Amino acid sequence: MPSTFATPTSTEAFFKVHSIHPDKIRKLDGLSISALSMGTYLGPIDDRTDEEYISALLLGASHGINAIDTGSSYRKQRSEKMLKKFFSGLSSYGIDREQIVVSTKVGFIPESADEDSYEGYIRSKYVEKGILQHQDILQDCYAISPRFIEEELYTSLENTGLSCFDLYYINYPEIPLMHLGEEGFADKMIAAFSLLESKVAEKTIRRYGIATWNGLRKKPEIPGVLSIEKLVEYAKIAGGENLHFRVIQTPFNLVMLEAIRTQYQPGEKTPLSA
Repeated sequence: MPSTFATPTSTEAFFKVHSIHPDKIRKLDGLSISALSMGTYLGPIDDRTDEEYISALLLGASHGINAIDTGSSYRKQRSEKMLKKFFSGLSSYGIDREQIVVSTKVGFIPESADEDSYEGYIRSKYVEKGILQHQDILQDCYAISPRFIEEELYTSLENTGLSCFDLYYINYPEIPLMHLGEEGFADKMIAAFSLLESKVAEKTIRRYGIATWNGLRKKPEIPGVLSIEKLVEYAKIAGGENLHFRVIQTPFNLVMLEAIRTQYQPGEKTPLSA
């Protein structure tokens, strides 16, 4: 199946039909994208929630929201799997896959809705097959070794029925930073970024980034603070000057203002200015 993904031409055309105020349209690496995105993290793990999500996503898309964010660990993989029905329903609204920007995440080892034991599932699905070794697993639930990322990428593609993700996040990289220290973290991220660069060349992803909760919000004396400058250095080692590390996802709202207030990035920059 040919790789199909969001394109600059198609995303621009989306807003000519499903118009929103120009102030609510952003540019993301050449793509036209709605300022508002639709997330798929919360909710019970049942059929009713799947159907409600699908209805909400279709309603949003038909009213000018063309960005969807999900994750392999969301709702025991059901948030990814229900996207198959969402995409099959898009045509009735005159919307193509190429007009929708889709991101997913890797990091937390996903549970399966079909398995009762999480520990048993990790052992049979990953450890016994040699995808993960015990030393790869952090906090009993997290991994970003290259073989694990590759396995999860293909699983996510199968879950969603897609051939390519527009954006692929490494989720919560502050976890390996806290556990491995700066040197071990650098090795992990360079290996992960190198794998992701190869997947860009393979056209199973178009670009990648990191999604963090606390990594850009903590004070520098607290372990787990991410340096954007160092992340870019690691990506350049992996991908050269033509790196595809393009996006950072971090909380920013009226309560969490660290992105514009904390000045602990190199050069006393805030995360946003960095």
